[in-house]
Amino acid sequence: EKELTVKYSKTQDVATAARLVTANLRLVVKLAYEYRRAYKNIMDLIQEGNIGLRQAVKRYDPYRGVKLSSYAAWWIRAYI
Repeated sequence: EKELTVKYSKTQDVATAARLVTANLRLVVKLAYEYRRAYKNIMDLIQEGNIGLRQAVKRYDPYRGVKLSSYAAWWIRAYI
């Protein structure tokens, strides 16, 4: 994951971003289930969480010392 994030930060490669998003989809589902009681449709929550995950991958800086999953959790919750 570290290698992929460094590669994406240098090249902005779409395939690398897609691989990072795919690798963290379980995190989106886990966080969406935390909000399941407040909202009826879990698929809408997952869809919004995926948008947040893409935003996190786009804005992530691998040199700050924070894992992508920790950074992405903040963006996913913000979009949900």
